[in-house]
Amino acid sequence: MTGKSRGRPPKRSKTRDKKFFDAIEEGHSQKDAAKIAGYSVSTILRAKKDDKEFKARFDLCEEIRLQGYQDEMHDMAMNGWTEQRMRKTIVGNKEITEIIKTTKRSPQMLMFLARAAEARRFNFDREDSGDTNDQTIEIVWEDV
Repeated sequence: MTGKSRGRPPKRSKTRDKKFFDAIEEGHSQKDAAKIAGYSVSTILRAKKDDKEFKARFDLCEEIRLQGYQDEMHDMAMNGWTEQRMRKTIVGNKEITEIIKTTKRSPQMLMFLARAAEARRFNFDREDSGDTNDQTIEIVWEDV
């Protein structure tokens, strides 16, 4: 039986594809989006491999999701994020509850973003120059 697929053919439809992509755009994982649309993960993997239009839309969704992560990371690196803690104090017979807000910052996140930007700039400069020499260049960062 070489060359023949086994099992029943997948029941893909435009409606189910739309449900899948709507779920992906809402932030669901590939596995959860497949379940919402009534697909298995293997059906999604096959569709990405066999259907160029499906793959193009999936890749666009992933690019948008990645950009969202990058935007959020950039905001957290530049502005920090707020953590809330609750403190309970007992004074006599009375319990006093306070919410304490603290802004946190991460120098590691700033370093990561700087490295990513440097790598992108390096790659764009290299593509623009027409340099096709495949040599490896290592950029070493040190904490000061």
